[in-house]
Formats: sequence, structure tokens, C-alpha cells
Amino acid sequence: MQGIGSFAPWLDRLSGRITPDVLDDAAKQIPPGWYEFDMDALYALLERLDRRRNRVCEQLEAAWKSSRQPFANWR
Repeated sequence: MQGIGSFAPWLDRLSGRITPDVLDDAAKQIPPGWYEFDMDALYALLERLDRRRNRVCEQLEAAWKSSRQPFANWR
């Protein structure tokens, strides 16, 4: 399969399975020393991840249309 459809299973997972609650549960598993006990920084990171998660499809299409043509076989 060529085109954005190649990414469909992964895009579905990002949009359906990775929710803010899932990110929050994952954050609770991170040892506090890893983020130097800075909860604000950790949650700011999680918010950025969540926003970016919602833009993956858009970013793939932008990359496809770019002059660099990272997906040369797409039509």
C-alpha cells in the first residue's frame, strides 16, 4: 500500500488509544527523579505530546507535499 493509507493502523492507534488519560497514567509510572520532581514540566510535555498527536496526519501530508519528497513512491 502506498500513500497515507500506509499509516492508517498507526494513525488509528494515535487517535483512538492514546488519550490524555493514557498519557497521565504513563506519567505516573515515570520516576520523579527522571524529571527532577518538576511536575509542571512533565505535564507541559504531556500537553505538547497530546497536541502533536492530533497533528500527525497533517504533518505526514505536509511532508509528502514538500519539495524534499520523503515518500517518493506516493501518488
